[in-house]
Amino acid sequence: MYGNNADKIPFDFYELIAALAPRGFLLNSPLHDSNFDINGVRKAFAKACEVYALFNAGKKLTLVTPEAPHDFPEAERKAAYEWLDQMLK
Repeated sequence: MYGNNADKIPFDFYELIAALAPRGFLLNSPLHDSNFDINGVRKAFAKACEVYALFNAGKKLTLVTPEAPHDFPEAERKAAYEWLDQMLK
């Protein structure tokens, strides 16, 4: 409907992410996912980082960009589980 153009979507993804601050958030966005443009992800992540910084929670916001299509490769899954374990400590 929006042609994979984040600028046409009637809300801003960074606002959704920023609303979670200061709680932890891991964003796994494969570089070759056909569902979205990685540049839009990076733009939203950068803006969300600004909000997380206000809470001194920058280390709780993480972006990973595996060299993969629309997938959650095993290595990224394991890293995500480790990240979650760190958030629980």
